[in-house]
Amino acid sequence: MRSMHAAPAPAHPHTCLGRTWNLVNDKSLDRVITWSKDGRSFIVKQPSILSTYLPKTLGLFKATFPSFLCEMNIYNGFRCVASDENGTPVEFALPGFERGKPDLLNTVRRVGNYGRSRRMCSRA
Repeated sequence: MRSMHAAPAPAHPHTCLGRTWNLVNDKSLDRVITWSKDGRSFIVKQPSILSTYLPKTLGLFKATFPSFLCEMNIYNGFRCVASDENGTPVEFALPGFERGKPDLLNTVRRVGNYGRSRRMCSRA
């Protein structure tokens, strides 16, 4: 039986965006990645540990935090909200990517030429 407080699965669970939503929503990973207080952004608390979850959860070929960021950059509006004291991005927001609102994932669009965006990331 489902809890009344559990959000339903996202609309596209097989895309990187849907899988990321599931990852952020996973309470067992709150020490690694979690929602911000207002639920409109997510915070990566431990990028190095997050990297161990990326290949099996998101299906990324490279298990690195920068490759995760490149993957997320293919979505319009993805932005860094805060960085740590070393300048490493740690909090991110994307319009339509909100806690408890998986139906909004349908409103998120990729950038026009995301193949080019991916190629640029692979060179970095």
